[in-house]
Amino acid sequence: SLNTIRIMKKKINIVLVLLATIGFAACTTDNPVPQFEVKGAAVKTTTEEVDLTLSYQKFGNFKALHLYFADNPEMKNAHFYDLTSKTASSDQVKTHIDNLFPGHTYYYHYVINFAYDSQQTKVAQFTTNTGTPPVVKTEKPSRVKHNSCNCSGVIVNTGDCQIRDCGICWGYTRDIDINNANVVPGEPTAKNTFTITLNDLENDTEYYVRSYARNVLGITYGEAIGFRTSKGIQITTSVVIPSATEARSGGTITDAKGFSIKQRGLCWSTEPNPTIDDINDHRTYESLGASSGVGSFESTMKNLTPNTVYYVRAYAECASEVFYGDEHQFTTTNN
Repeated sequence: SLNTIRIMKKKINIVLVLLATIGFAACTTDNPVPQFEVKGAAVKTTTEEVDLTLSYQKFGNFKALHLYFADNPEMKNAHFYDLTSKTASSDQVKTHIDNLFPGHTYYYHYVINFAYDSQQTKVAQFTTNTGTPPVVKTEKPSRVKHNSCNCSGVIVNTGDCQIRDCGICWGYTRDIDINNANVVPGEPTAKNTFTITLNDLENDTEYYVRSYARNVLGITYGEAIGFRTSKGIQITTSVVIPSATEARSGGTITDAKGFSIKQRGLCWSTEPNPTIDDINDHRTYESLGASSGVGSFESTMKNLTPNTVYYVRAYAECASEVFYGDEHQFTTTNN
C-alpha cells in the first residue's frame, strides 16, 4: 500500500543519515584517517653493500611496512623485505643488503598497508661503487727444505671488494695458474697476508709458486717465483724380516749431503707413512756422536701384535730436519 511505501522510504533515509554521520565522524580531527608520511630516506652504499634508512611519521596505525628491491626500474622480480616488526619502537627503519654487484644501479620503494588501503613511496635508485679486480703479490718462498717450504702472498689492494678466495698455485713451470697447477687455498689475515706450507715435495727439484686472489670482478695473480728443494740425505729402508711380536730391518745412508746426522733408526705404524712423531715406542734410534752416519744400520722393532699389517721407514734426524727412506709394508706372523 501507499503507507507501506512511505514507511520504507523513511527507514532508508534514516540508514543513509546514520552512515553519513559515521563517515563524517571518522574524518574529524578526533578520528583521522590513517596516513603515513615519509620524512626522508638515507642511502649509504659501498661496492657490494647498501644500508637503506627510512624515516617516517605515523598518523594512526598501519598494518604492515614492506620494502621492494630490484635491479631494474620496472621492479620486476623484486626482492621482498617485511619490515613491520621493526616499526614497533622506532620511527626509523634500517635495512642492510649485501652481495650486490659493483658499479650497478638498483631500485627500491616502500609499501605501507592500512586496514582498508595502502600507500607506496616513489621508486628510488642508487648505484654501488665501481671497484676493480684485486692486486696480489707473491712473496719469496722461505724455509725451503728437501720436501717442503713456506709460501706467502700479500693482497696489496682488494679492489674495494670483498676477497672471495686466495691462495698459492704451484707446479714445475713458470706459466702456472689455478687451472693447470696444484692449488692450496689461503686464509688472509687482518693485514691481507696469507701463508701456506707445501709438503711432500721431491728433493733437489725446481718448483714455481704463484699467489692469486679473487673478488666479484675477477681473479688476478702475482709473479711466479721459482725455488729448488735441498738435495737431502740419501737413505733407503732394508727388507723386513718379521716374527710374531718382533721384526728386523734397518737402512742405508749413502750420502749425507753435508748434513750433520745426530740420530738414525726405524719408525713404524699400522698406518702408512709413519714418522718419528707418531708414537714414541714405535721408534728405534741410534745416537751417532762424532760419526757421520753414512753407511748401513739395523734395528729390531719390538712389542708388535701378531698377524698385523705394519709400515716401516728408516730415518735420519738432523738438527732441523728429518729425512725418511722408502716405505716397506710387512705382516707379523701368527706365532
